[in-house]
Amino acid sequence: MEISKKLPQFNEEKVLIIIVGGLEMKLYLAQDGVIEEVSEFKLSRPQFKDKPGFFMSRGTNKVFRASSVELPIKRKLEKSFLENFRKIIQRIFNKNIDSEKKIDYLYIFSPQYLFNKVKEELPVAFSRKVKKYFKGDYFHKHPFEILGEIEKAKRGPTTFAREEEEKIFKESEQARKFSRGRKR
Repeated sequence: MEISKKLPQFNEEKVLIIIVGGLEMKLYLAQDGVIEEVSEFKLSRPQFKDKPGFFMSRGTNKVFRASSVELPIKRKLEKSFLENFRKIIQRIFNKNIDSEKKIDYLYIFSPQYLFNKVKEELPVAFSRKVKKYFKGDYFHKHPFEILGEIEKAKRGPTTFAREEEEKIFKESEQARKFSRGRKR
């Protein structure tokens, strides 16, 4: 799909955008004003008829141990997801080695709790090309919203400060109008 002119076009570069959700990920390749989805992966959670329990051992005014049946299942799913993530990234990396136009930069969007694990799974050559990491839940956002976040990061913190100043100024103007109306 063609990228809107207001967003980064990546005319002189080839960029891989990795978006990670809980147990899902999308890969986009952007270059020459076009962004396309390269790969998508989703690991489904098992459905149980009953809800797993939560166990707690108590004593006099203290909890000695607590556990949940779901915890080992979550860890196993996360491990499986990261293995699949590694395979898909490795496949993209191998294609990149063979292609005539190599990937110049990477942008990674990942939830806070998966951030370090995703970072560790990248091949060394790819981890050197990461231009920016974004922490948060971006998985269900449109590619143009993702490109908007990249554009904001490129502009730097001074622009963000100006936007915040404008927002605060508008809110204070509204508050002044409201307070003037109440005095009459």
